[in-house]
Amino acid sequence: MQALSHLNAFETIDNISAWLFTIAKNKVIDWYRKKRIKTVSLEEPAGDNICFKDIVEDKMRSIENQLDREYVMNEIMSAIDELPEKQKYVFINNVVEEKTFRELSEETGEPINTLIARKRYAIRFLQSRLSEIKNLLAKN
Repeated sequence: MQALSHLNAFETIDNISAWLFTIAKNKVIDWYRKKRIKTVSLEEPAGDNICFKDIVEDKMRSIENQLDREYVMNEIMSAIDELPEKQKYVFINNVVEEKTFRELSEETGEPINTLIARKRYAIRFLQSRLSEIKNLLAKN
């Protein structure tokens, strides 16, 4: 109807279907332009002075940190599992369970100096086994 109302009697149209198609196409484009969803700038802060980019970066850092923590914990647990049984026993009971060497000595019947040496060997092994992770975390 709009096309016919704007039709000028003095204007000749060679191909009426192409002319109507062009008008219809332009109307559809105009309608979509009016309905366009408002976009949010990634760089510019919104009304609360926080920009979308900062929120996403914070979330990504949080996820990355969580993945880093999980990776480190898995590597530590794996390294502890690789320890010889006697070293693992001393390390876990002394470091994790917080038992003294005297208590461990009474439990096992082993001399305190032997238990101290086992813990020292365990720590050396863990330090060398986990040195790559330490270097990676130092770079971040």
